[in-house]
Amino acid sequence: MYLGNNILVIRTHWKETQEVFGRRFGVGRSLVSKWEGGESDPGVTVLVQLEELTGMPFARLVGERLSPEFLPSYPRQKAEWSAVARDPEEGPMPTPKAPSPASTSNEELLEALKALRMALEAEREIAANERAENARFRKEFELMKKRVELMDAELLRLAGKRR
Repeated sequence: MYLGNNILVIRTHWKETQEVFGRRFGVGRSLVSKWEGGESDPGVTVLVQLEELTGMPFARLVGERLSPEFLPSYPRQKAEWSAVARDPEEGPMPTPKAPSPASTSNEELLEALKALRMALEAEREIAANERAENARFRKEFELMKKRVELMDAELLRLAGKRR
């Protein structure tokens, strides 16, 4: 699953800060950071908007590692987002138009989102197991280091007796 990495690739390709990128979807910088880090997943509406902006199908946004050369140089709906870089103190951001009916139905999007969440949970479980295994290996390594130190000390002691 490459969604977080792909969001980072898209944002940096468009040379936008997390704050400006987040305003496109009505979210803050910290949530964009969580998306990019894989700590959180964007909602279906954000995914649909991303699909519209990039011209990339949902399956590709989630299932492939994107390269900047395959992305549009700037969002397809640039005119709608002309006020994105405004200062938030100037007033509310314009609300983007609802996405046009996509080629996929809501049921298909919900199924894809469920599959995405299941994959994320599986990856989190794998990561937790790897962390536990790494901790076990670190403990074993520390025990072996102590044993080697004890053997070295014993060898030095025995070598001193022979002289």
